[in-house]
Amino acid sequence: MTQRASIWRDLALVMVLTVLSAVVFVATADLPVPRWEPIGPAALPRAIAVLLLLLSSLLLVRRLLGLGGAVAEREALGYVPRYGRAAALVAVMAAGAAAMNLGWLSYRPMAFLAVVLGGLIVCGFDRRHLLSLALMGLVLALGIHFLLTSVLITRLP
Repeated sequence: MTQRASIWRDLALVMVLTVLSAVVFVATADLPVPRWEPIGPAALPRAIAVLLLLLSSLLLVRRLLGLGGAVAEREALGYVPRYGRAAALVAVMAAGAAAMNLGWLSYRPMAFLAVVLGGLIVCGFDRRHLLSLALMGLVLALGIHFLLTSVLITRLP
């Protein structure tokens, strides 16, 4: 891949992340404001949106200053981008959100499946990681559910 194509791909990523962050801010505008708690249900999505904006801004600044384009060096070291895996990971997360929104799954099974399927995608479907991914999915699904429902007092599907 040429340096110019890499720059355009990174700029496209910056645009996508900026639009995604804007969508999150618009979507969380209708969430209710808590009466007694200092943070409400919109806090976590907005914090993630701000983090996405900061990271995409950092990528944009690096590209404008010409600091992030070591494509030839990465290719010489044998780096092979896995765009199919990245797209599959995004598809799993979108399908999980859609399943919760449509009422097909509640949060805990969706989070468990997302961690296991996402981990398998990242690991290249290596079955040796299945047990550790299942344990991690179970702990994360139950732990985050507890955190969101008991500590942050958020209703989940």
